[in-house]
Amino acid sequence: MQRQIVGFQDVEATMDQAEGNTNQTKTNRDSGNAKPPTDGSTVVRPELNAEATKEAKADAECKKEPTLKNDWHRPLGIPITEWLVAFFTLVIMASSIIYTVYAKKQWKVMRESNKTNREALVSVQRAFVFVGGNVRPNTFGDTLHGITAFTLRFTWENSGATPANPAIQHFSFQAMPGKMPDNFGFPDLWAPNATQITTPTAIGPHGTVDTIVGPISTDHVKLMQANKEHLYFWGWSRYRDAFENTSEHITRVCYEMIRFDGNIFSVKPVVLEPILQECDVPYTCYDVQCTQKK
Repeated sequence: MQRQIVGFQDVEATMDQAEGNTNQTKTNRDSGNAKPPTDGSTVVRPELNAEATKEAKADAECKKEPTLKNDWHRPLGIPITEWLVAFFTLVIMASSIIYTVYAKKQWKVMRESNKTNREALVSVQRAFVFVGGNVRPNTFGDTLHGITAFTLRFTWENSGATPANPAIQHFSFQAMPGKMPDNFGFPDLWAPNATQITTPTAIGPHGTVDTIVGPISTDHVKLMQANKEHLYFWGWSRYRDAFENTSEHITRVCYEMIRFDGNIFSVKPVVLEPILQECDVPYTCYDVQCTQKK
């Protein structure tokens, strides 16, 4: 009884196996005889899908790692247009620097040229004040006592083509028993009872202005002729020219009287001419020279 049951199970397993093989064979036959779809859809075969996957991977690798050979328009991953923009920017910057340096040098040359031209114009056109050579005396006295006193008129001349304005002048006189000392201070002196004020004036182009010194007693002339006194006259003029941003100008002079040509003691009218020479002590100067002597 037990044997029959076992045999029945073996037969059933064998039948199931045979049925499975038949179904597999049918499936394979159906696959081989399958017709392509008629609705326009694409049939993806396993072998074609694998090849497409490989090509996609290759493209992805190329995009991830560009080279000069396969991506020449993106060196180092930067678009070639950006490289061109950077290059021309550097060229423009370098050109700007070169032009700036050149323009600065050119501006410096032009500035120096303008300065030279202005200095030349100022030196020719500016006011220049000095004491003219014609010193004129004026005498006081009567027919009974003759000439008892005199004054000297010093003329300041402006040789420039522009005015000296404002201009201040002053002259002093002093009789000394001996030679003027080397350390003499040249103070501003006034005649007795004279107003001790220097009034600003203006000296026009090629114009003149006078400064009168005195009156001086003729007794000093007698002592001078006897070599007992020395008669000194010194003066200065401070003025400005017509140009802007220029410093104040100064002229200083000092003279010693040597003699009078003509008889200053005559009771009759006579032509007199004072003879002067520059002082031994250095005082005469112009502008910068005067500054250097201080």
